[in-house]
Amino acid sequence: MIKQAILKLVNGSNLSEEESYQTMKVIYEGQAPVTQISAFITALKIKGETADEIVGAVKAARESEMRLNISGDVLSLDRERINVDEETILETFGPDKKSTRVFNVSTATAFVVAASGVKVLKYGKISWSDFCGTEDVLKALGIRLNITLTQVERCVQHLGLGFLYYPLSQDRVRNVIEARQQLGFRTIFNVIDPLINPAGARKAVLGVYKREMVKVMAEAFSRLGYTRGLVIYGQDCLDEASVTGPTDLVEFIEGKINVRTITPEEVGLPRADVRDISGGGPQENASLIRQILSGEKNARRDVVVLNAALSLKTAGKVGDLTEGLRLAGETIDSGRAQRLLD
Repeated sequence: MIKQAILKLVNGSNLSEEESYQTMKVIYEGQAPVTQISAFITALKIKGETADEIVGAVKAARESEMRLNISGDVLSLDRERINVDEETILETFGPDKKSTRVFNVSTATAFVVAASGVKVLKYGKISWSDFCGTEDVLKALGIRLNITLTQVERCVQHLGLGFLYYPLSQDRVRNVIEARQQLGFRTIFNVIDPLINPAGARKAVLGVYKREMVKVMAEAFSRLGYTRGLVIYGQDCLDEASVTGPTDLVEFIEGKINVRTITPEEVGLPRADVRDISGGGPQENASLIRQILSGEKNARRDVVVLNAALSLKTAGKVGDLTEGLRLAGETIDSGRAQRLLD
């Protein structure tokens, strides 16, 4: 199956959802050698991934990944019930770099959104490259990630925030790890990782690294069972909402797609330079996040407040972006976000 898929992609043709599903199923079952996986994901990247190919890949990945029993367990628990269909587990995902051009915006955003009253699950794989991702900065913040699934569920239930990060060490995906390490560039795996969604979340915020992916990912949202979603592309090459330039947004709400572009000025935030939101290694980025959550006012706070506001709107916690900006700012200034981290 994978050979036929590679040939089709090399010839410039798209895969159907079923073809993508069957090919990725072979890969996730450990039946494809590294050379074929590398050829397949490289050909996909060169051609450009379609919604069909992404949806098929996500469906195959979901079948092979762990699942959290949040909907069943939590519905019968305390007064702060989480129903992933009716309320929200908001999945956020952001830049992954070990020496980042921009600090870990999505990690800081997760604390603000959760402290504002929205249940948040961040999910991903432990870094296998020279990038500083969420898991790196969380460790630098003193947060343990080697906890059980039950403990992750309890974090979401009692604190409103859970981090599910684990190493790709299973034998069946060892070839996937090796292929990704050897290639060293973003592939379809970077696209589907945040959509695997082990909590069954129905609402999501996703940053993309290519402008062409914005509408493609919005279509994928609509076909993967999401009720509300937001796809973000900062035009200055950020997979976050930006305060250094315009940001393209595609909102998906109950089957309807809304496309728009926002600038920092029109939402009441000063425009900054990329150097104003720069980052570094895990320890430096952890320190920057603590400064933001402690109330320090600067461009880094602004970019977190903007991303939190968009997340709160996507979650249905606020009615518009202005209300979201106000709530995110209050959450930081009240100390709620800092207390959640502590």
